Amino acid sequence: MRSRSSRGLLPRRTGRQHLTGSAGQAPEKVAASTTRRADLLQVAAMTMAENGIQGSSIRQIAKRAGIMAGSLYHHFASKEAMIEEIITSYWDDLFEGYDTVVAESQGAVDAIERLTTVSLEVGFKHWSAVQILLGDWKYLSSVMPTLDASSARVERYWLDQIERGVTEGVLRSELDPRMAFRVMMGSITWVFRWFDPDGSRTIDDVVKAQIDIFRSGVIV
Repeated sequence: MRSRSSRGLLPRRTGRQHLTGSAGQAPEKVAASTTRRADLLQVAAMTMAENGIQGSSIRQIAKRAGIMAGSLYHHFASKEAMIEEIITSYWDDLFEGYDTVVAESQGAVDAIERLTTVSLEVGFKHWSAVQILLGDWKYLSSVMPTLDASSARVERYWLDQIERGVTEGVLRSELDPRMAFRVMMGSITWVFRWFDPDGSRTIDDVVKAQIDIFRSGVIV
């Protein structure tokens, strides 16, 4: 039994304040709920990447997750809410990586190589999100007003470094920065069409090939 003096040293409990997480849930339940939500989001992303957004219903996603369709609405307001979270998570990671490149790169060539690496590595991490973007861009543009702005932001990061390279004299002076960006980004984007994650090639192989071609070209 605690003595009177020891009780006086303990913080006073107010209701269940020290036993619960957000919204009155126990901390372990909050953690489990967060993990479950992330798992459901991954299932939704995989389903929409494989079948397309309009070919993926709430019922299909729920069945694949092993729950009732109505249970999904406990975690997400709608299919569109799931889509937005999937795509936004990809953009957030990509821009975080790009910001690190800008802060840490040593010159334009180093920055462009790092932008290439980040684009591929983040794309592989968010494989399903990239597949959804590639397959359903037109539909996404109609439901995500920020999509075009995010795309323009990607382009700006690259243009800044290409233009920097021209100024530094490490890229050809006659180079069209926007055309150069589109060629390089097109090459990166196409990787997500042909690459087999279960094949013999690794992400590191692809990154190395992209950078080697950027540095040296393919003509002897």
